[in-house]
Amino acid sequence: MSKNIVFYDLETTGKSQNPNDVRIIEISAIKVNPDTLDIVDKIYYKCSNGDVKIDPDATERHGMTEADLVGCPTFQEVAGEVYEFFEGCDVGGYYCTVFDIPILYYSFVRAGYTWDYKNVKNFDIYTLFRKFYSGKLGDVYKRYTGKDLEDAHSADADVMATIEVYKQMREKEGDFDDEDLDTFSDRLDMVGNFRVRTLEDGKREIYIAFGKWKGTSVDKVDISYLKWMFEKGGFTADTTYYAKKIYDMRNK
Repeated sequence: MSKNIVFYDLETTGKSQNPNDVRIIEISAIKVNPDTLDIVDKIYYKCSNGDVKIDPDATERHGMTEADLVGCPTFQEVAGEVYEFFEGCDVGGYYCTVFDIPILYYSFVRAGYTWDYKNVKNFDIYTLFRKFYSGKLGDVYKRYTGKDLEDAHSADADVMATIEVYKQMREKEGDFDDEDLDTFSDRLDMVGNFRVRTLEDGKREIYIAFGKWKGTSVDKVDISYLKWMFEKGGFTADTTYYAKKIYDMRNK
């Protein structure tokens, strides 16, 4: 039986190399039937930015300042309800693989929840669209619906536009196979600093996906580089964990 799909959009304090440093200040999530795309349920929260300042560039994009969030709950205070809403569902969004999913994952972790994101289908409309065209959400929306997207960069407007684009895309382009979906199956850690690939002999190996050792198997990377990764700081907790684990295995 197909799972319901939760299409969602986040507005945040800004961007960071480490998604764990970002705070969710607005989340709109709409649960839809996977066959009809009829809306099943919806949640919406505006959240306090806590101790993380809102980047001016972020405010310019979504229009929210810290003054707008006074009295709002932190995401950690509503995380339980959000987690329950997502539980057992596939997910969808626009460019969510790169931005929304990592930020939501680490936001759940800070609240004490572990989201099994690797076992959900990810209907990233940007990725699906890139199989045919390219463009920003407003351009994609215009192409498929013939309408201009009003209130762009409002989480509510963006997530509703994303659902409408997916509906139009599926009608015009046909249903998508599982292999069309952008998943995290090739990642060891959430952000993908460590990735997994299948070799010609069928064996799988872990490799570094960034920096001077990009593309190199962890068995061939200078071991001091792995030590630098878990001692340096600035990497996410799971990247640090795997760097230390691989280092210890090689240092036996």
